[in-house]
Amino acid sequence: MDGRYAYLCTGVGVLIIDIHKQEILETYNLRSATVNYTAVLDFVRLGEEYYMLTQQGIYRGKASDNLSDSKNWTALNFMPGKTATQLVSRKDSLYALVAAEGIYRYDGAWEIFYLSDGIQEMSAQGDYLLALTMGLPLVFAPDNSLLSLHDSDVSGEYSLYEYDAQMQASLKRMYGIALDIKTQRIYTTAGREGLLEWCYYPEAEAYIVSNSKILPNGPGVDTAWNLHFRNNDMYVSSGGRWGDRYRFTGDLMRFRDNSWSSLINRDSIEARTGYPFTDILNIAVDPADEGHIFASSWGEGLYEFRGGKLDSLHTYGNSPFLPAWAGLPYRYIRVDGAVYDAQGNLWVLNSAYPAYQETGSGGLHVLLRESGEWFSPRYTNLKPSPTLNNILFTQNNMVWINSEREGSGIFVLDYNGSLEDTSDDRTRWISSFTDQDGINLNVFTVHFIVEDLNNRLWIGTNTGPLILSSYRDIFDQTPVFYRVKIPRDDGTNEADYLLGNSRVYCMAVDGANRKWMGTRSDGLYLLSADGTETIHHFTEENSPLPSDEVWSVAIHPQSGEVFVGTAGGLVSYRSDALPAAPDYSEVYAFPNPVHPGYRGKITVKGLTENSQVRITDLSGNLIVSGYSLGGQFGWDGNNVRGQRVASGVYLVFAADNQGEKGVVCKIVIVN
Repeated sequence: MDGRYAYLCTGVGVLIIDIHKQEILETYNLRSATVNYTAVLDFVRLGEEYYMLTQQGIYRGKASDNLSDSKNWTALNFMPGKTATQLVSRKDSLYALVAAEGIYRYDGAWEIFYLSDGIQEMSAQGDYLLALTMGLPLVFAPDNSLLSLHDSDVSGEYSLYEYDAQMQASLKRMYGIALDIKTQRIYTTAGREGLLEWCYYPEAEAYIVSNSKILPNGPGVDTAWNLHFRNNDMYVSSGGRWGDRYRFTGDLMRFRDNSWSSLINRDSIEARTGYPFTDILNIAVDPADEGHIFASSWGEGLYEFRGGKLDSLHTYGNSPFLPAWAGLPYRYIRVDGAVYDAQGNLWVLNSAYPAYQETGSGGLHVLLRESGEWFSPRYTNLKPSPTLNNILFTQNNMVWINSEREGSGIFVLDYNGSLEDTSDDRTRWISSFTDQDGINLNVFTVHFIVEDLNNRLWIGTNTGPLILSSYRDIFDQTPVFYRVKIPRDDGTNEADYLLGNSRVYCMAVDGANRKWMGTRSDGLYLLSADGTETIHHFTEENSPLPSDEVWSVAIHPQSGEVFVGTAGGLVSYRSDALPAAPDYSEVYAFPNPVHPGYRGKITVKGLTENSQVRITDLSGNLIVSGYSLGGQFGWDGNNVRGQRVASGVYLVFAADNQGEKGVVCKIVIVN
C-alpha cells in the first residue's frame, strides 16, 4: 500500500489499483521478445524508486519514469549465487531476505545485515524492522540494535508466562508480527492460541511474553456437533462419531450475550486423566447450578465439571458404564444423550455394543438428584446398540430414545412418575415402521426425534422425516408413521415424499411451529408447520452455509435466531419467527422510527400465537394484513401493490384468533 494506491504482485506483473475509484490504473511488467509476462514476487517503494522482485532477479525503476514500459526497468545486481525471496524498504535502505540464510541490506552496495537460517518472513513498521523465526521474533530498533525478547526471564522475576511445551508450540506457529511503539508492546500470531503479547519491562531491559492470549470473539474450535439452549445461553460441544470416534478436539463452549467462552481447560484435563480430550458429544448443565456441567464422550465416559475444573470422570469401574470393547475398556466407554429431567435427575445412554451384545448393560442410566447414586433400570427391550443417541422428554412425561444405527429403532418409556419403581413401567421397542398407506419402510437409521408445538413427534431417518401424530396409545397399538406427500403438479396425481431421499440428521421447531431440518448431504431446510411447503432450502452454493452436512440446529428462545452446526463450522440465520407471547403486554416494533434509506424488514414483536395483524395509515386505509409467525410479524414498508409507503405514522392493529384481546402500536416512517 502507498496512500490510496495498492500494488498487487501477480503472475502477469504488478497491478496498480486506485482504492478510492476501485479501478486498475496501470500494470508494470518486464516484457521481452520471448516473454510476454513476468511473475512478480514482491514490490516495494524506497524514496523515488521502485524495486521489483522476480524469479530472474531484482529490478529498479524511477517513479518519474513511465514504468509501464519495460525498458525503464534496470537489473540490480544481488549477492552472487544467492536468491532473494522477499524485499522490504526501511528508512533509506532496501532489505532482502535469503531463505535459510538471513537478511541483506542495500545502501548503494549489498552487505550482510543479520544472518539466521530460521527467518521466515520480515516486515517494516516505521523505522523498526521485524522478522519472524521458528522461535522468538526478531525486532530491530531504528539504530539497528536487536531488541531483547524472552519467553520468560531467566531468574523468573519478571516472568508473566511459565515457559512450557504449549508455549514452545505457540512460538513455532507464528505467522505475523506487529509493533505498537506507543504502548511498547509487540504482538505475534500463534495459530489457535490467538495473539501473543510481549510487554517491555525496563527492569529486565527486555520484552517478555504475557500470559494473556488475545483471541477473537468466537468459538474455541470450529466443530459444532451439538447445540442446545439453556435459557438464553447456547452450549456447544465439539466432537463427533459414527461407529468409531472422529477424534475431534474436545471443548465445552458457551455463547452468552453475544460473547463466546470456553468453560474448561482441556490441557489440564488430559494431564489429569492421561487420555486425549476428544469427541465430546453433548453437554448437560445442572438446572440448580450452571457451574456444574456433565459432558458425554465417545470413548472416555462421562466428564463431570465444577467451576470449570474436572471434578470426576465417570468411566469403567467407578460407574455402571460398560465398554464397547473389553480389550481396552477405559478407551471404549461410549456415552451420549446426557440430559436433565424436570426433577433434576441426569439421564445418560451407554452404548456397550458389541462387547455386551448378549447380556446388555441396560444402556440407560440415571444419576439421581437426591442420593447422588446411579440407577440403572435395565429394561430388557432396550436393545444393545452401537449408537444409543438422544433422550427426549415429551409434554406428557414420556421418554423417547433413538438408537441411531445397526439395530436402529426407538425405545419408548412411561415410568408412571415413579422412576426407581419399575414394576408399573410401560415400555416399547419400535424397529419396524409402517406408513399411512401400509407400506413397510426401509428405515435403517433413526437420527433424531423432536416434539412440535402441537405435540406431534417428528422423527429424522434415512428415508426423510416421519410424523407420529398421536402417541398416547403407543403401548397398545401398532404405531402408524405419517409421511408428507408433495404433489408434483405436473398434471398427474403423483406425489413425492418430503425429503424422501435425504437423511434427516437433526431438527428444530421455531416459534411458528415451522420445522428446520438438517440433512446428511443436502443442506438445511425450513418447512411450513405441516411440512407441505419448503420455505427455504439453504446449501453451500446458495447461502453462507459452511457445509451441506448439517449436524445440529438450535433456536434462540427469545430472538428466534437459528444456529446451525455443520461439518464446516457454525453459522446463524436471523429468522422471522419468534416464540409466541402469552399476552400483548410487551408489543413493540423495530426499527422505529424507520430512517431514510432503510429497506429491511420492519418487525413487530411480542404478539400472541397466530395473531391477526392489520397495518393502516392514520385515516384508516389498509396498507397490509396477515398473521404473525409465532410472536412476530414482518413488514417490508410497502403497500399491497409493492410500492413504498409515504412518510408518516402507521398504526399496527393485532388481535388474537377469537378477537377478544388486542393491541395497537405505532410505526413512524421517514423517507
